[in-house]
Amino acid sequence: MSKKPSRLTRWLNPALSAALYLLLFVIFYLVLAPFNVGLQNTSRTAITTLFTFAISTLLFTHVYGSFRVDLGRKRTLFANMVCTVFFTDLITLLELQIMNTNPQNPDANARFVLFDRNLPLTLLAFLLQVLAIFLLIQLGFALYRRENPPRRSLIIAATQEGAEHTASKLHAMGQDFSVTEAIRYDCPDWRETVLENEAVFLTDLPRERATVMETFCYEQGIPVYLQAEPYDVMTAAGEHTVLVDTLYLQCGHREPSLWQAGIKRLFDVAFSSFLLLVLLPLLGVITLALALSGNGSPFFTQERKTKDGRIFRIIKFRTMYKDTNPQYSMRKGDDRITPLGRFLRKYRFDELPQLINIIHGDMSIVGPRTEMLSNVEEYVKIAPEFRYREQMRARITGLAQLEGCYDTSPKDKAILDLMYIENFSIGLDLKLILRTFTVFFRHDAEGFSEHADYAPPLREASRNHTKNQTNGGKENG
Repeated sequence: MSKKPSRLTRWLNPALSAALYLLLFVIFYLVLAPFNVGLQNTSRTAITTLFTFAISTLLFTHVYGSFRVDLGRKRTLFANMVCTVFFTDLITLLELQIMNTNPQNPDANARFVLFDRNLPLTLLAFLLQVLAIFLLIQLGFALYRRENPPRRSLIIAATQEGAEHTASKLHAMGQDFSVTEAIRYDCPDWRETVLENEAVFLTDLPRERATVMETFCYEQGIPVYLQAEPYDVMTAAGEHTVLVDTLYLQCGHREPSLWQAGIKRLFDVAFSSFLLLVLLPLLGVITLALALSGNGSPFFTQERKTKDGRIFRIIKFRTMYKDTNPQYSMRKGDDRITPLGRFLRKYRFDELPQLINIIHGDMSIVGPRTEMLSNVEEYVKIAPEFRYREQMRARITGLAQLEGCYDTSPKDKAILDLMYIENFSIGLDLKLILRTFTVFFRHDAEGFSEHADYAPPLREASRNHTKNQTNGGKENG
């Protein structure tokens, strides 16, 4: 049986969240109040600022996630909270500047002013808030780890490769799980082995076998994690339909409605045009730096696939030496990447010229990731469901990019993109666009990394059978 969380564990996230959000507002208020008369007493400006900060915090918490030390990693939580407070401060500053505009009040601005002394003050408050976030995360993780040591975890898989895949993900999660053993799904003593653990992970099992094991774990109160399949994504997105007195799930391709497709296309063109205009100085600097590097054209084009399998030429900033072959996959420290290209890849600046592809209609802001044609052919052989991604236009950002890594497997990429397609909405697009800012905290854009072996050898027989084989088939007395 899995152990119940302690009282401290149950109250840790709510208590830390309340403390953090209160501290963030207090920092913002204390830094700006001495220089804003409207914040120095119980005035309309002070109350409106408080409500603006609170509502913005709730809004961006919905986008980036709440403060939870029991999920994810420190870096991910830190990135999410920093983005939350950044946009909250920005909106609150805008509201404060509007409230400070009053031609009849000598203590206020005669006209709306965005860039005055409140801007550097807000920046100072933001830096102090980032420090507070960092300290609260360190405290929260220390308290959580003290009360919750790593859970003994069992991997049940069909192959050693599948076990390694799952074990590498658990390793990346930090100290939440400790892999004690990995066994094949047809191991005779799997029930006894399950009862010795606190969490079970099922990887690439036959569906009937996975159902039996899932049911047993459920009955024993042991958390069980099933690696999702494309079928699971389609089923989860299905609509519930009751025929007389029987529940059915209606599954199938979920095409965006006419107005959704129209709004998405209108937003793509308007937002891309706006970004091109705003980022024109940055684009000019990058283009000039690449041109002066003596590495050929600053731009690189390549054939990619988009909606319905249509082929187009994607435009990117050149990040590799001009005489290298970009057709095979990259590795960490790949010597084909230029020093400037390494920087551009790290912060995804190399993808900015794709805004032109979006305006042209080849791509969208949000959607499935574009892949080289050679990769698409190879990935479809490995994971046939990879072709389902062609239901929507390729994109700059998307769920697979935000939740996955550069070396995410073709199958996992397909599942993440399918999740987006099956759950598409304009609101989801806006949420993913805002979450894209967390990319500045990540370091996985350079290439494929070499994975270590995190899983023990896959045990195929019962322990007693293994012992008998080791001792020449003789029973120990």
